[in-house]
Amino acid sequence: MEKEFNKKHGHFYSTKEKRALFDENGIHRRSWLPDEFYDEFHERTSCLIKMYNDSELPISELKVDGIRTLAENIADNEGAKLAHKAYRKLEKKFGAEGRFERMQDFTNEQMFFLGYSVTQCNAVVYNPSYLKILVEVDTHAPSLLR
Repeated sequence: MEKEFNKKHGHFYSTKEKRALFDENGIHRRSWLPDEFYDEFHERTSCLIKMYNDSELPISELKVDGIRTLAENIADNEGAKLAHKAYRKLEKKFGAEGRFERMQDFTNEQMFFLGYSVTQCNAVVYNPSYLKILVEVDTHAPSLLR
């Protein structure tokens, strides 16, 4: 199967994109997506790969493998974009949210991203030996970068 993929983009395919090469019965078919899709996908994923490859974790000199974590990075980024889009729709329909007094100076945009960042906070990644294991084997980027 692997040799049938377009060699130009082969190593950048995510699991989801590979599924586009199969029909509803799981039989391998030529892609039904236009070449422009693959060109755009390659351009965007190359950017994500570079961003994660170039990110250094602050408590170590470890680097994330942007290719190994690509599928999860796409899911994180697309999920955050969809959630933000839904939030803006909600804000437009119902207006600004109420705030605690200490949070009055933050915009709705800032509140959204503060809320998102809290979902990624955890103390376990500050343990250098655990972080090293995460970087070496996990398909997710450490939460510090997500």
